[in-house]
Amino acid sequence: MEKLIQTIVLYSIFGVGFLYLLYFTLQKLENILTSFFYEVSQDKSLEKESLLRRLKRQKVATNKEEQKNRQLAIEAEQKETIFLEEIDQLVARNRQYEQELQMWQNEKPKQIVEVPSIETTPHAPYKSLSSCVTEIMQKVFVESEEEEAQLFTEAIREFDALVRTEKIRLALPYKVLLRLFELHTSEELHAFTKSFEMFHERASKLSVKQIYQSSYLSPEQKLKVMREDGTLDELNHEFVEFLFYMLTHFSYRQTRGLYRNYLEVYNIHFYTGLIRVDVASEDAANHFDKLWQPTHTNYKIEYQVQKELIGGVIINYGTKSIDMSYQELIKRTTEKMEAEVRL
Repeated sequence: MEKLIQTIVLYSIFGVGFLYLLYFTLQKLENILTSFFYEVSQDKSLEKESLLRRLKRQKVATNKEEQKNRQLAIEAEQKETIFLEEIDQLVARNRQYEQELQMWQNEKPKQIVEVPSIETTPHAPYKSLSSCVTEIMQKVFVESEEEEAQLFTEAIREFDALVRTEKIRLALPYKVLLRLFELHTSEELHAFTKSFEMFHERASKLSVKQIYQSSYLSPEQKLKVMREDGTLDELNHEFVEFLFYMLTHFSYRQTRGLYRNYLEVYNIHFYTGLIRVDVASEDAANHFDKLWQPTHTNYKIEYQVQKELIGGVIINYGTKSIDMSYQELIKRTTEKMEAEVRL
């Protein structure tokens, strides 16, 4: 009996100890799990806050990018509208250039030169020139003194015709160059020449040459690409219009030749050399200067008095000379009378 009681007491002690140990173990496990899940829950909240902050920053950046894209789209639309308007203007000016060039080509100077008829008498008696001095003096001096102003005017007209002939010769085969000098003022031509020179230098670059020679781009697109890459910066509006005309009608090689021809015509138009005018007296120089200056202010002129000319004027322009002096008139009259005597 005693052994049974001891066994029961012993098992009771072991049971109570086991239960206490189990309770202690469960409490520790609860603390560990609680701490673990708390840390896990804390980490998720921090991650959640971090994600929220990142989303906010991304949303702000996205909004800024959208605003920037909308602004760029608006600016691009405005630029395209402006560019299309400029293209329309260039197309209109191009048509005007073509019409004016066609009109200029159709205009041919119609001048009828009357050949003076010389009345001759068969078997006319021989007449020595020494006996014709009085007749020569009457034909040349008397008439010319009254019409010296007409001689000056005729000499100036021949000078203008000579300059125009030189300009036509140097402009060929690009006749449109002559229209440029007729349409624009001196100040506009100087600015046009400066822009043409700048474009000629830039056109020597491979990138500009490739744009000009591209067979995939229209003249409008070529002009747009040149504007975007800075090729047309600092070029005046008149030259950009003419560039569109060149893109439409001339190849790259022709454009390079056209620039050289333009400079030659430009140098003739704004002649920087000295023009020498020979007259017979100071009064004649003053008279000629009054007729010359109103329409020829760009030329440098020097007067030389040569009394042996007797009267009239000689204009020395480079290697060319326009002789409207009495001395030349005497020579012409003598040759005419000599021909009459021979007949």
